[in-house]
Amino acid sequence: MKVIIKIISLLTVTFQLLQCTSNKESDSLIIKHTHSEISAKIIEFDSIEVDASNTSSYGFFFLQDSIIYFSDQMFASLYTYDLSGSFKNRYLGLGNGPSELTNLRKIFQSNNPHIFYALDNANMLYEINNSNWTVSKKGVVDFGWGKLNNGMDPEKPSSYTFNSLNYFNFRLYQVPGTTKMIFPIYSGNNNFCGQSDNTNASYYYKNARIIASLDLKSMKVEEPFGEKPKIYQDFQYIPNMEGMSFDVKYDTIYVSFFPDSLIYAYEYSSRSLLFAFGKKGRNMNQNYYETNSFEKAYARRLEDTNEFGYYITLKYIKETDLLFRGYYKGINSESDGLQIYQNYNLIADIDVAKRFQLIGYAKPYYYGVRYLPDSYNQKFVFFKFGIKI
Repeated sequence: MKVIIKIISLLTVTFQLLQCTSNKESDSLIIKHTHSEISAKIIEFDSIEVDASNTSSYGFFFLQDSIIYFSDQMFASLYTYDLSGSFKNRYLGLGNGPSELTNLRKIFQSNNPHIFYALDNANMLYEINNSNWTVSKKGVVDFGWGKLNNGMDPEKPSSYTFNSLNYFNFRLYQVPGTTKMIFPIYSGNNNFCGQSDNTNASYYYKNARIIASLDLKSMKVEEPFGEKPKIYQDFQYIPNMEGMSFDVKYDTIYVSFFPDSLIYAYEYSSRSLLFAFGKKGRNMNQNYYETNSFEKAYARRLEDTNEFGYYITLKYIKETDLLFRGYYKGINSESDGLQIYQNYNLIADIDVAKRFQLIGYAKPYYYGVRYLPDSYNQKFVFFKFGIKI
């Protein structure tokens, strides 16, 4: 029986490779002409150092209701600060109590201002009510990995896992008015990933999906959709540049990939690719190192993301209808870059501090952080600025 299963599996793999046809949406991609109308002026740009000595300094930031939150991965806690950087409170913690988590990968916002979601390292998703800061529900995210699958079917959730290669900007986003969350996916399966010819990288880059949906009621992952841009097929291969970021404007999902100057717009309701737009960042070192093995790619992951430039953050601000994309220029640059788009046109491309991330807006200012805190000196850096158009 095992021999028969192996033969069927091999035939399936061969058939899928032969079926690698050109029916992708990107073959007929509409690329909007992006005008560079540098009309926005940054005003009152200010920064402040914040004492982080009561945290591990290792985690993630977000802004909600004029409060800056720090999701502390090491302490499994949520710290809050006002907009001036003053510490307010600490919630949750490590443990097995009603207000504790066994470990923590990241805490996310929901479409309910009183509910947060926390994901741990075992893919357990916790629902947390901030009225009493207790865990109200929890369940393991089910990709269907236990089912018989060679890991090469691009339409099956079991072929994927969370794409957290863009570690500081990885997120799960709850679709308003639904019990669905969308998130980035990729494959680390040795038969279906982007490391080398031995992992079927060419087939993977042409057929892999990029986003999946999680049903919060059943905890099952479903509906992988989207596709990787053609830029990945121009290299041989760059798996350490497979990170991506996304944000949502009503029914439109904007997606940005590490190596790609374009921003892709998907319609959530139809899961279809609508168009792309965007301009290349300034002074980026994109002479990426190409790998030929899983071992080489893994060994170079930290080196590649430190040495080379890539597009790392994407943030839509509903209140002002502006889309911000941040990019890391590379190790030899003294600054990073921040692009501002209005109606698909580039209205600003400015230098910002290294590892800058825009986290939100509280009228009349935009707020950002240094997403890689100074753990040695135990300092956070918060930024605020205005925009005049």
